[in-house]
Amino acid sequence: MKNNDFDVVVLDISLTGISGLEVLRIIKTKWGKINVLRLSMHPLEQYAIWALKLGASGYLTKDTAFEELIRVC
Repeated sequence: MKNNDFDVVVLDISLTGISGLEVLRIIKTKWGKINVLRLSMHPLEQYAIWALKLGASGYLTKDTAFEELIRVC
């Protein structure tokens, strides 16, 4: 995979078999310049700080994601 294959990764925190936070760490280690938008059903304060410290470009909760993505597009 090359850095120019995509601009943004939308990554859920809740994955089967591996933590979404671990996937974020792997993505940022291998493709550091890729923007990662975290998507979660968990409240913002519960995981947002961890995600941002690991390199996420932003954090959305599933209950507001649709409206926020439409607003910025």
